[in-house]
Amino acid sequence: MREYYKIIAWSDCPFCDKAKKLMVKKKKQFIYCVIDESPELLKMLKSKHCWETVPMVFHYKLSDEGSWKSEFIGGYSDTEKQLKDD
Repeated sequence: MREYYKIIAWSDCPFCDKAKKLMVKKKKQFIYCVIDESPELLKMLKSKHCWETVPMVFHYKLSDEGSWKSEFIGGYSDTEKQLKDD
């Protein structure tokens, strides 16, 4: 495996659910992290990435040197755009 995605989500968020379904449809490997019980963690992540909503989607890719590089994609719409041609 050379890449995967991580979705930070709320359990009752329709856009989080859409992001998860998009990953399944596009046959992407992903981690789906529901953080309903971790409001401080969500607050920290929002602050770190200057983002106000969920989902928060990250892309992880294995570099040629063997280390994992991460990129914050954004929310559902941003993820949908990035995966449009896949």
